[in-house]
Amino acid sequence: MPLDATITNGVVTYRLKLTKATIMINRQPMQTGLPATDPILIDLGQLLPQLVLEGKVDEATPPQDEGVAVPNKRQLEDFVEGNPADGALEVVISDDTYVARVKMLRLEMEAAREAVWSFSLHFVAQRRQEP
Repeated sequence: MPLDATITNGVVTYRLKLTKATIMINRQPMQTGLPATDPILIDLGQLLPQLVLEGKVDEATPPQDEGVAVPNKRQLEDFVEGNPADGALEVVISDDTYVARVKMLRLEMEAAREAVWSFSLHFVAQRRQEP
């Protein structure tokens, strides 16, 4: 079964062909200490989800896949650069939906494969949206 994700900014929707998807949920517990006592641990329930999507994109425009565009390298760059600072994205991985913002896009070209770029797209996100 192929691993896909969709990203949309409300105007443009792309289907990404992934090699790997990572969902990380960081907690923010605090630790404080008093002299001659064990540390006090406090967890206020702060969760900081992060998403990392990794895959490949072509240098040239690939065909549409099931009516949803698969971006090429330039389109993916434009999507990340053109998204306004206040514009949240919707990221769907499998059946899970997240409201997120792009943190970083990394593109790499491998020797002897100039027509294909590897990408790593990092997001900060809200908690998973319930259906």
